This record gives sequence, structure tokens and C-alpha cells, in this order.
Amino acid sequence: MNNKFGFDFGSMTVTRTCHDERASIISVSTKKAKFSVRATNDGSVRFYDDQGNECELIIKTCSEQLTATHKE
Repeated sequence: MNNKFGFDFGSMTVTRTCHDERASIISVSTKKAKFSVRATNDGSVRFYDDQGNECELIIKTCSEQLTATHKE
């Protein structure tokens, strides 16, 4: 798919799902997952899962350190 609203990039499909004067939203989907990225004009970025729940982006090493700490 290559059109004015999206494109395929390897195993991902990237689609512009919304754009207005305040923010833009794109969806990224694969066979196993889908999420959306919302960016506002002032630079704020938020991530959402396929159910519309807001997600938090964290550094993987921080997550691994937290998990290791809880196992001890």
C-alpha cells in the first residue's frame, strides 16, 4: 500500500489516521501488534495501544533493572 494516507515499510503498515490544527495521529501495525502515536503542535507525543489505552514509553534497560530488583 502506498497512498496519501499511508505506506508499507517492511512488515509494518504506517497510516495517518487523524490530522487537525492541534495534533496528528499515525497508526503502526504488524501481524501481531498495533499502536498509535499522537503528536501535538507543541511537540508532545503520546502512545496508545489498539484498545485506546495510553502507554508509557520507557528505556528497556530501566525496565530490566526494575524487574531484576523485584525478583531479589
